[in-house]
Amino acid sequence: MSKRTVSYLLLTCLVGVLFTIGFQATKPPSLRVGTTIRDPEKHFTQQLRTHHSLRVVTLTSQPGGVYTYNTHFVLLGRGIAERTSAYCFDTNGTVLSIYTTRWQWPILHF
Repeated sequence: MSKRTVSYLLLTCLVGVLFTIGFQATKPPSLRVGTTIRDPEKHFTQQLRTHHSLRVVTLTSQPGGVYTYNTHFVLLGRGIAERTSAYCFDTNGTVLSIYTTRWQWPILHF
């Protein structure tokens, strides 16, 4: 194989690894519609404490039981991937709906 072919192959592998890590690093908490949690805010706060050093997670809560969970995968100070998910709870702590409001790859914005 020529050096150019090897270079392209290595670059392709690196991009694949970054995308795979980006998908996994921005994965929201594993909750399903219909799941009941006593204290949703406490549940999300525990998730915040278990994040990795390459992952920046923020949680915002809104009136009516809506929690927005935002994850950023950051490598060398540069944002690679970002996902924002919203969780809607009823007054009993049951998950009514989950949806991803935003999914971005800032690394692709030149």
